[in-house]
Formats: sequence, structure tokens, C-alpha cells
Amino acid sequence: MEKIHENMTSAYQQKIRAELKELKAQMMKMQAKAEQSGADVRLKYQKRAQEMNARVKEINDQLEKVSNSAEGAWEEIRGGVDRSLSELKKSLDQAGQEMKQ
Repeated sequence: MEKIHENMTSAYQQKIRAELKELKAQMMKMQAKAEQSGADVRLKYQKRAQEMNARVKEINDQLEKVSNSAEGAWEEIRGGVDRSLSELKKSLDQAGQEMKQ
């Protein structure tokens, strides 16, 4: 049973890390676009970027907990990672919308 848990957590971490990599690439594109825009757009993006970077750190911290978690605790930690990832995506979408305005 321990090996199954280890395989599940490893696969989950790989999936989340791949998603984070993609989201970070989108963030970098937005940042480049914001830097070429007016001051108001840059300020809006900087605020969102702080939020998004905090979420990325939070997700990475939670992923570390996943690898060290017992079988029962991993579901709870996974729920937190999923929520944080969802919030990161939401912030990224909002940043994109604000930059279009």
C-alpha cells in the first residue's frame, strides 16, 4: 500500500509541476506585455504578479508536504494544492482581463 501511495503522490506532483511551469510561462508573457504597456497596466500587473508569485510559492510548499505526508494526510494537502492552483489560474485570468482594458 505504501508503494501505491508513493506512486500516486509522485504522479500528482509531476502533474502539478507541469501545470505550474505552463502557468509561469504565461505569467512571463504577461509581464513582458505589461512592461511594454502604460504605467497603469504595469501597476495592475505588478499587483497581480505579487499575488500569483505568492500562490506559486504556496503550491511549491504544499507539494513538499505531499511528498512527506502520510497516506491519510495527503488527501487534505492535495485539496489545498488544488485550491491554490485554481486561485492561481483565476488570478492569471484576471490579470489578462485587466491588461485588455
